[in-house]
Order: sequence, then structure tokens, then C-alpha cells
Amino acid sequence: GLVLALLRAGQATAAVRELAPLTEEDPDDPEVRMLAAQVKGATGRVRQARSLYESLLREDPLSADIRAGKLALNQTFDSGATIGYEYDRRNDSTGSGAGLSDWQEGYISAFWRRPFAQTFSAEYHWYDRGVGLQSHQLLLEWSRALDKDWIIRLDGGPSLSGTVAPAWRVGAGTSYRLVDDLFGNLDGYYLNFSDVEVWQAVPGLTWRWHPRSTFNTRVYISENRLRSGTANQSVTWAFDNG
Repeated sequence: GLVLALLRAGQATAAVRELAPLTEEDPDDPEVRMLAAQVKGATGRVRQARSLYESLLREDPLSADIRAGKLALNQTFDSGATIGYEYDRRNDSTGSGAGLSDWQEGYISAFWRRPFAQTFSAEYHWYDRGVGLQSHQLLLEWSRALDKDWIIRLDGGPSLSGTVAPAWRVGAGTSYRLVDDLFGNLDGYYLNFSDVEVWQAVPGLTWRWHPRSTFNTRVYISENRLRSGTANQSVTWAFDNG
């Protein structure tokens, strides 16, 4: 039992030590032989991983090491979830005395990712703009790394209810590594509201200053086409750290 527990915990060396007195006592016991086979397989995988790591440090990996590394990556994945809430306190600065409703937004997102390959994610958003103006929205995204520098992505989703969120949002984008932890981004979006269609180009920068945190700068350049037939343009800057 202890040998198997150590193997499950990734402690192959400790499992070898625990197995040694059992093999000396009764090497022909079927259970002992089965444990020995499992320990041998685990230590073999550890040696293979060390060989890959050392060859990468030497910058001359063998073809067998590369195949082993790709196989290991294909057998792993990451997943996670995030919950967020935002409250905006709004005040009238024109002097008219108009009372403005505060804004609220909540979201839940989840992702499934194959490292160095592709990511699937889903987000649910709830918007409250006061005076009975609420919306619920579902967004889906797929992204894929083409190589160590280029990433492409597609995203979109419908509004489930209300008119605060667009009835449909679709978009596509790409990111390119400029230097080690700095990426340049370019995205395009189409948003279909009840009274206006919005076409957006969104250039930006992402700085991954910490393994678990990024600083983002984006510029939303929008062409707003009203149903009445008129159009206008707008530019909005956005900064966030996530």
C-alpha cells in the first residue's frame, strides 16, 4: 500500500527504498513482482524526463527525447475557473442634478487548455445598468499557438436576454511575441445591438510581468452604424491588470 501511495505522489525514489526489503524477503511473490514492475516503469519515466531536460539544457535534444516530450505534453492539460464582480458608482458632473443609476457586472469563466497547443473557454456575463436594464450573455473562445511567437483566436456569442449586451458578438485576433514577455495584439469585432452595428479594430499590448499576472493596454477604434442610417466613430483606451 505504501509503495503504491508513493508512486501516486510521484516519489519514485522513496518507492524504490520501500520496495527493497520486500524483494529481498520474497522475490517470487506475485504481488511483490507486480509492485516491482510498476516501480520500474515509474523510474523509467523519471529517467526519460531527466534525459529530455538535460538535452534541452545542452540545446541538442535527440529525436527520441523530442518524441517523448511531445507525448508527455499530449497527455497533459490545464483547466480552471474565474469568478468576478464589478460595481461602478456613477455621478453627474454637468450640474444638471440628474440622478444616474449605478452599474454592475458579474461573470463566471472556465477554460480547458492543452499546454503549448490550444485553449477552449466559456464565459457567462450578467450586466445591470439600473432602471430594469439587465442582460445575460454567453461568450465562447478558441485560441491556438502556431509556434512559440504566434497565437490566433476566434470568439463570439449571443445575448441570452436584454438589450445591454449585443445580440451577437463575433471576433478574431492574433498575438505576436515582440520580446520575451511582451506581446503585440490585433483583434477585430462585430457587435450587433438593437439600434446600432459596431465594427471595431482593437490593437494592443500585453506585458506578462509575472507568471500569474498580465498588464494589458488596448485601443478600441469603432465605426458605429446606427439603424437610422447615420454613422460616427469613436476611440476608447482601456487598461487592466489581470
